[in-house]
Amino acid sequence: CDHRISYTVLGDGVNLASRLEAANKAFKTVVLVSESTMSKANGAFRFRALGKITVPGKSTVVSVYEPLFALPPESTWSPTQGDSPGAGDLLRGSGSSDALPGVGRDGGDSADFPRAELYLSGRSYPDAHVGHTLLDEELVVYAWKRVPRPVLVQLAELFEKGLFELTQGSLDQAKKWFQATLQANPSDGPSALLLSLCEENVQGSSARAKPWDGVIRLEHK
Repeated sequence: CDHRISYTVLGDGVNLASRLEAANKAFKTVVLVSESTMSKANGAFRFRALGKITVPGKSTVVSVYEPLFALPPESTWSPTQGDSPGAGDLLRGSGSSDALPGVGRDGGDSADFPRAELYLSGRSYPDAHVGHTLLDEELVVYAWKRVPRPVLVQLAELFEKGLFELTQGSLDQAKKWFQATLQANPSDGPSALLLSLCEENVQGSSARAKPWDGVIRLEHK
């Protein structure tokens, strides 16, 4: 007779992985990982920090990251690279946190910020936006499109600057950075989610006993 064996896995790690899979719906991302998984990559991938969340059925706060692309063997990345107040200076062209690319200037894009929407909308890849002819190894698949690494790095730094302001309680400053990210990539789900939460909590701050702690509390599995 035929014998059939059924396997399953149990435990907190499996439960968290299932909740993170569902959290992609809220962030409109494809893959999310926890801080534990990110750290085990040992800097081999460029991740984008998306903030702290709680998942349904759990009160523990979890830091979540979006993997963007694998790095060459000679390169490494750590989350502290995007956590300082100076992160994103390359994009701004100055040390001022108010100097946002394409925001509050002359109404146009700043000269040092690529038109990322060209890449992410599937249109042309002008070489001038990255300063040289694009090679195949510089293009990575992101959101089902081939995107140059420099564009993803700049978008991640824009977003992470907003995330830093959010962790400092500066919701108005955080909103500016998330708006700048959305200006570059209107379909960026994490920026839209955090911008919405910032606006919601700025408007409702006077009615709360204490300010929002920046934790994204997901309610749906």
